Amino acid sequence: MFADLRVPVERTSVEVLTADGNRHALVVFHAPGVGIDSFVEAPEPFFPAHEGDAFRLFSRANIVALSVAMPPVAESRAAYCWLLRIVCALSAFNTKRN
Repeated sequence: MFADLRVPVERTSVEVLTADGNRHALVVFHAPGVGIDSFVEAPEPFFPAHEGDAFRLFSRANIVALSVAMPPVAESRAAYCWLLRIVCALSAFNTKRN
């Protein structure tokens, strides 16, 4: 019955730091072929994620930092630029919310 409602997603392991100072190891879902920076900039105020065995909703406005494990073959400059884009996206997102 629900097979026709399935949407392809990629799962990415991330660690988020929330405004209350807690760190959360999560698995987040995003569209295939779309970078995690687009996930951060999404307009929805909440996002679903797996944390351990639990499925939870997190507020994007409550996220202070997000880190993603880079593939070991990534060049250091490319990794730096990629992480810089994520930090800038988070900064812009939090500025819009305040």
